[in-house]
Amino acid sequence: MNLVAYFKARWKPLVYGFLVGLIAGVVRVSVFVPQQVPDSARFFLIAQIAVAFSALGLFVSNYLELRQRVFQKVKDSQSK
Repeated sequence: MNLVAYFKARWKPLVYGFLVGLIAGVVRVSVFVPQQVPDSARFFLIAQIAVAFSALGLFVSNYLELRQRVFQKVKDSQSK
């Protein structure tokens, strides 16, 4: 499976994780970061959090897919 096909198959966890990360980043920056911090640093922190949540969504998606395949193999081996 090439990289483009991999990301096409898993675009939803990436996008939803990124959107949740954007919301979490904006909340975190608005609550915990002082007003004296420059806007560029604020945007960078928001982007870091969004990318981290996107990676977390991809990780969870891969874990659930692997778990489903393992359970299916166990079920198939027990039915034989």
